[in-house]
Amino acid sequence: MRCLPAFAFIFTAAVFSTAAGAACETGDRPVVEVTARIPEPALIHDLSTEQIPQAMRAHKPRDGMAAIRQVGATAFTMNSERRISVAALPGRSDCFRLNRLEIELEVLRLDVYIASELSPGSCPYRVTLEHEHRHVAIYRAGVQRLRTEIETALTRAGLPPAIPARNIQQAISRYMTAIDTVLSDARRKNSEEMARANALLDTPSGYRREHAKCPAREW
Repeated sequence: MRCLPAFAFIFTAAVFSTAAGAACETGDRPVVEVTARIPEPALIHDLSTEQIPQAMRAHKPRDGMAAIRQVGATAFTMNSERRISVAALPGRSDCFRLNRLEIELEVLRLDVYIASELSPGSCPYRVTLEHEHRHVAIYRAGVQRLRTEIETALTRAGLPPAIPARNIQQAISRYMTAIDTVLSDARRKNSEEMARANALLDTPSGYRREHAKCPAREW
């Protein structure tokens, strides 16, 4: 019943120079909006206990998953899109302000695997499905937490309202670099928190307790 988080984020690290931005001033703050799209989990019940580990390794090839009998698993993948609106300050060709920033966190994959050997309605099926739904809840909460943290960080202290640049292309590049710095830090922390929460569910003692909920012959 292992879960493998995977994130489709690409980030770079850099910050704005406060001194360089001092020459460009505006009283307007950018509009920052962060949204999250989380689909209902897809239930996959046509793979055997031997095939589930293979499917999860294909989902995340570099994971060092042991070849164990798996009756359930959850695959999770998230992507992000950024859209910004930048314009020159009135009467200036060397200063540009960020009008609007939109970030969308989209869960591309939320798949729950239940081994085909487990009959729907059986005790092992119900126990396994309940376990995987707890992993799904961790991912859902993690995405919402990430959304809030990103919006708060970018709104409160992350971005100067105006910056110096030779042209709008350079201004956009500088803003995107600063945005990615904030996103990268928030993503890393959130990924670690989700991994810790998932690990607390996937322990030998936890598995023993869950197996004990059903007669041994049914497993």
